[in-house]
Amino acid sequence: MDWATISVSVVSALVGGGLLSAFISWRVSGHQMNRDKTQDYFASFEKQIESAEKRGDQSETERVREDFEQQHEAWRAQQSLELSAPREISSEQSVLSEGELDKLRQLLSQATSAPVATLSAESHFLRGNAYFELGDYGDAIVEYSVAMKLAPTMSIAYNNRGAAYGQKREFDRAIEDYDRALELKPDDSEVLNNRGIAYCRKGELDRGIEDFDRALELNSGYANAYNNRGVAYGQKGELDRAIEDYDRALELKPDDSEVLNNRGNAYGQKGELDRAIEDYDRALGLKPEMPGPYVGKSDIFNKNQEFSKAIEVCDKAIGRGLISEGLYVNLGIAQFFLGREELAQRD
Repeated sequence: MDWATISVSVVSALVGGGLLSAFISWRVSGHQMNRDKTQDYFASFEKQIESAEKRGDQSETERVREDFEQQHEAWRAQQSLELSAPREISSEQSVLSEGELDKLRQLLSQATSAPVATLSAESHFLRGNAYFELGDYGDAIVEYSVAMKLAPTMSIAYNNRGAAYGQKREFDRAIEDYDRALELKPDDSEVLNNRGIAYCRKGELDRGIEDFDRALELNSGYANAYNNRGVAYGQKGELDRAIEDYDRALELKPDDSEVLNNRGNAYGQKGELDRAIEDYDRALGLKPEMPGPYVGKSDIFNKNQEFSKAIEVCDKAIGRGLISEGLYVNLGIAQFFLGREELAQRD
């Protein structure tokens, strides 16, 4: 069998539902891809090949085959991307490992040329999630916007675009998207939590707390909302209320290093330094690559005039490759008070 026959056979198999059925039988959030639309698109290549062969136009036949192969390969990469991309994202921390992120990068580079006619709202939405996880918030916003154009009632796309705007520090636009998501789904505790974060980052702490309150009324087991409300109370100087929220968050998620670090900060601000260091050490035991607890501990040692200990903590963090302005500030302070002015100036 020559290449021309193989090419037509592959296209015919696609059109007949063989390979195509295998490739697009998957579901995303209960929504089936537009199978007929995809079939029709790839069926057009078969017609073009048949027409070119009848005319004896070998160059056109080869061109269409090559075009088919490229687009079909990109389409297959898009299917793999949609199976690999996270269904949910977090505005607070990535949900994927480095290996998974590398895989997303590779698939995105191949899938960007997938035929637009074969892409559904979910296709664009999941591309958006992939870009978000990779920190490419501009492209994520583009993909979420296309998804919403195709499916105007997709509340989760508004939520995720809001998160992307938040990462770009465009908080007003983020809040607009969260507002729209809540119009579509008023009792969504995740959207309320996310809008609360945006309000707090804007400096509107009371409005943020109101959203965290509502989120917790809807979902009393929402550990992240307790943590975020604790951060807001801490920024207002209401440290006891902040610690109460951190305690509740840790009852729900005992091994949450971020909450432990935040509670350590609150204890440190209250002057309960031993309890602060205990929380920092617990956080580092769970996640040694966190810079926050090192900053907190070195700050406490500086306040206690234990400058050598502060330097030891900072050096340990920097030796791990951690980068934080707070580490160098605290290291410089400790060096200065030990009379090492040149090192202090460097830090």
